[in-house]
Amino acid sequence: MDIFREWDDRLVPYYMKVMIEQSKEAEIASEQASQEKRKNILQPRDDILLVGPFDVIWIEPMNSLIDALTYLLGPIILFLQKQDSDKEQFIGSMT
Repeated sequence: MDIFREWDDRLVPYYMKVMIEQSKEAEIASEQASQEKRKNILQPRDDILLVGPFDVIWIEPMNSLIDALTYLLGPIILFLQKQDSDKEQFIGSMT
């Protein structure tokens, strides 16, 4: 098997769509279970882990892909929400 160090934009959208479908199915199952037995079921947490050397050539298409997914899927996908609040606190302390 040959290993190519090239980014393929088709992988992430495929797995994100699968994760969203599974999350919707889990949410429906959780609602049904809570109505029937009055129990709450925790929703699964999905993560995508990208492993490899950090390279500008690799990360720029990834940024473009995240932008495209944001527009295609509708809701904005939040990554590291805490990081934004830390930035706001830092900027607020400078003023």
